[in-house]
Amino acid sequence: MVGREADSAVHAPLALVEDALATGKGVAEVEARFRTALEDPAVRAQVPRLDPASVAQGCIAPNTLVRFRGLVQDMWNPEYYVGAYKTPIADTWKHSHYLDCASVPEQAETQLMERKPLLCISVPGEASWCASPEDEQRSQDFLSGNFEPQSSSQSKRPRDDQEEDAEMEDAPPGQQADHSIDHTSKRRPCAANASDERPNALSLPWKGLDVHACLVKLYGDASESLRLNDVVDFYGLYTVSPELTVFAEGGASFDETAPPGSQLPRLHCIFFDKLDSPCPDFPVPDSQDIVQRADALKSTAGEARNAVFELLRVTLGGDALAAEFLLLQLLSRVHKRTGEMTLGSHSLNLAGCETSSPLLETLLHILHALCPRAIAAPMTLESFNEGDWTPKKNYDTGRLEPGILQVAGATHILLDETRMQAGNLGESGLKGLEALKLVMETQQLEYDFQYYKMSMPTDLAFTILSHGKSLLAADTVVPLRMQSGPEEVFTLLKGLPLAKLRLYLWIMRGLSSEAIFQDDISASIEERIIAMRQKDKSLGPKDFHRLLNLSKLMAASHGRPMDLSDWDRVELLDAERRSRLNGWSPRQLSE
Repeated sequence: MVGREADSAVHAPLALVEDALATGKGVAEVEARFRTALEDPAVRAQVPRLDPASVAQGCIAPNTLVRFRGLVQDMWNPEYYVGAYKTPIADTWKHSHYLDCASVPEQAETQLMERKPLLCISVPGEASWCASPEDEQRSQDFLSGNFEPQSSSQSKRPRDDQEEDAEMEDAPPGQQADHSIDHTSKRRPCAANASDERPNALSLPWKGLDVHACLVKLYGDASESLRLNDVVDFYGLYTVSPELTVFAEGGASFDETAPPGSQLPRLHCIFFDKLDSPCPDFPVPDSQDIVQRADALKSTAGEARNAVFELLRVTLGGDALAAEFLLLQLLSRVHKRTGEMTLGSHSLNLAGCETSSPLLETLLHILHALCPRAIAAPMTLESFNEGDWTPKKNYDTGRLEPGILQVAGATHILLDETRMQAGNLGESGLKGLEALKLVMETQQLEYDFQYYKMSMPTDLAFTILSHGKSLLAADTVVPLRMQSGPEEVFTLLKGLPLAKLRLYLWIMRGLSSEAIFQDDISASIEERIIAMRQKDKSLGPKDFHRLLNLSKLMAASHGRPMDLSDWDRVELLDAERRSRLNGWSPRQLSE
């Protein structure tokens, strides 16, 4: 039974939808049937991914079961649609879920229902290796033509007759424009937000990144468990409608607009899975599973650490000190929030970088090889004065316009300040700079709703490349001393077991603060702090908090609880770092 349903779910999803709805149990039964049919990961891997390449190449036919991994960027107002209708002849209710527009017989009695549209985007900066091996192979087969797309005959449409679609496509413009609901209309509009008059309405701020959007429509109460910035795997029907209509009643219309399906594909969600980790084989941070996996890696943690360190050292032109701090940076994350304090996060400023150096591109390439999510953002007068760093509500369109910083958790953001030139920041630029400072310091991103602002928690790692000390107050500033070009790293990269290194970094990063810091060393750490304070009166609570955080990261990098050797090692590294800073001229510090 499951085998037949699995085949139907992948190759004839509408038939399985019809069978489930015929039970009278609604969309809950549809979800249950499809979850059971796609329980096997190998079966799920057969479901094609919805992306611009597959749509442009015509690989996906309408009403194909597809999947889309996306970040919930915006949650639109509820949408009303004809969810069921009954004809005088049949005298039975027929459901019309999972369609943009239902083909309703004349004189039919209808029931309006509600669904929730979500604007979702592919996860900015997510590495291609985050997909499972089966998923990646299936994607390659799909785009190379080894997968036979579902034909119109396979995607049988008992509820939405093909001839009626053709009739509507060929109808005169005057007829197509008449969208009012009455009891003589053959085609009943479903969509509340619809307009093809804004071809460039969808604008995304991540320049140079392959970020694409999808309009996901949720049924039932499924949307209640989702929040902005959640990363979700959606499974549902891909639909293409020649025209999307605007629902109007009593002269009042919903004026929320959406770009056409060619720019913004529609996915009618059957079920979804909220993702707590970016890869199928990555355990959830702070979980018992991650502790067990860390124990299993103890014997190889030192070898993995050395490999990552060497990779970073070569990337940074042979600078071992900077490589140590960057390694610790890759392991940092938010562990706890106490009032306005955020514990565990760390920001790094690599100073002394040249504008024309290939370091930015090389480092970003290495971050993509090691981290599940990484993006680069330029810090220039133009990017601040004209760019969108934070999300803003546009009440003319009813949409939340995304900002550069609206990215998924565990994203490493590489900020390039080397191209910053002298000039004036306008009001928008100052707001962008302040928003960036706020996220770095508090791990809170402000959403601008014009009449009020709302802060949402983030978990982002920031590394800044700059000439002198950055405009942003990074936790740790390391003057970079490159002795060779970073390009040599590509030769080293080829012979490394990257999958093992990625898993090592993720697991050690995911260890809880309690698993790393043991209370029995608290007294010894206090003695170290008192001794340091006596030697250098300029050191304050913020400095000691930073050193303690780095010591925990040092212990995590070795895959074990923290001991005094970690504090001593960090203290030596920080002394060398401060020595470099003291050797800089005032001009270098202010550049």
